[in-house]
Amino acid sequence: MEIEKGKLREIREQDLENILSWRNSERIRNSMIGDHLISWEEHRRWFERQKGSNDKYLLFEYKGKAAGMVYFTAVDNFHGTCWWGFYLGENDLPPKTGLLMGYMGICHAFTYMNIRKICSQALARNNASLNYHLKLGFKQEGYLDKQVLKQDRYEDIVIFGLLAHNCSYYPSRTPEDSRLNPDKSIREQFNLLRVIDNEGYPAFLGKNIL
Repeated sequence: MEIEKGKLREIREQDLENILSWRNSERIRNSMIGDHLISWEEHRRWFERQKGSNDKYLLFEYKGKAAGMVYFTAVDNFHGTCWWGFYLGENDLPPKTGLLMGYMGICHAFTYMNIRKICSQALARNNASLNYHLKLGFKQEGYLDKQVLKQDRYEDIVIFGLLAHNCSYYPSRTPEDSRLNPDKSIREQFNLLRVIDNEGYPAFLGKNIL
């Protein structure tokens, strides 16, 4: 994958029209669990609401052009978990662009959000999404029969999970990742303490094991 051609960034107000056009397209709505048409007013309210939440919505750019979205919801800072979603809004993209977007999104969550497990769900009939998750290293963790109503019929849902330490393309944890900074408070280092592996890589301060 040509990682240098991809970029994730925070969404901006000027992105809203483009994002709404993608989200309301029949192609994307057909693959999403929640598929109602979103009004401009609802879209604006969502944009303002997400600013003050733990949810993270990132625009994916390919070669400098807006191409899709990766987002993380139900972010639980205590347990280190979240749910994710994604879609490529543009059609004229080279093969494996979607994998690049997913790879970058996963690495972002594990690196910058202190997430240790990403959860996901997909329509059981959506073979493209099922295979996409498997290629990115997700494991199937559940199957929900007739879980959601879409177009007057109930559809099955597949549940996936991806743990950071099972992610082959995400850098493995090292002892240095558990080093505490004596100049920072426990509050400031809470996320670091939360994800520390007490058996493999216990927290330490200089040469002293805590």
